[in-house]
Amino acid sequence: MSRDTVRGSVVAPRNRDAGAGSAEPHIPAQKPNPALHLTPPAGLRRAAHPVMAVQVSYLFGGGGAEGAMGLEWEQLYKLGTDVAGFALYHPTRLTHRNDTPCGWWDEAEEEFRAGRLVAFCTGSDGTFTLKFVQRPLSPAEGKVLVVSQAFRYLVEDGRLYWDNTTCLPSEDTFESAEDDEHGWLVLPDGRYRVTVHALDWFDGMPDAEREAAGDISHYIVQVEPVASFRGVPAPKSAPWLQASKSWHANRGEQRRGE
Repeated sequence: MSRDTVRGSVVAPRNRDAGAGSAEPHIPAQKPNPALHLTPPAGLRRAAHPVMAVQVSYLFGGGGAEGAMGLEWEQLYKLGTDVAGFALYHPTRLTHRNDTPCGWWDEAEEEFRAGRLVAFCTGSDGTFTLKFVQRPLSPAEGKVLVVSQAFRYLVEDGRLYWDNTTCLPSEDTFESAEDDEHGWLVLPDGRYRVTVHALDWFDGMPDAEREAAGDISHYIVQVEPVASFRGVPAPKSAPWLQASKSWHANRGEQRRGE
């Protein structure tokens, strides 16, 4: 998969139907926000595209970054998914899943607790944007924050791989992360709190403020070193982190009515 940086695109979340092993309620689909860019999975590749007449100014493997390899901090990436989810992992630490059906990551309590996997549901198939950071959320990002989930991760191999589960070890995996030099985030070995923040830039955000924010994204992945995993939660299943305030509001209303 090629990974290129992009400028400020988001897509409208479409609800992911609850599948096997998922306890999430079904919430009726909402009317799409016409301001959002709703796109198909785009071949499940990280690809650059122009948004709001702003052209891509930085491309891995060409243009202004010749010879650049791997993922970089504070760069905006776009990736499609047809499983309504993304994952961060190192395949060497998940070889015990080589003979497991491909959907195992949705109920991966063991891996979450041990710090071997970061995985979350987007709520839809489609193309999403994501940024890796080593800082707190900015004031603008905090204003549009919808929901966050912290994960444990124990780096033992000096890097992590990000994808749409295509290379995640399972009985159905036929692609190798090692063949994708652009998909790796380099990190020193050690324990980390990895927090995924879902953002909604269109619900209540004035156009001028959104445009001033620059490279907006559906997700911010915040990476912080920690001395131990004490105080870092371990989810029992892949959390639903839809980048939609209205979805989560409807979910709350549904739960209160149960």
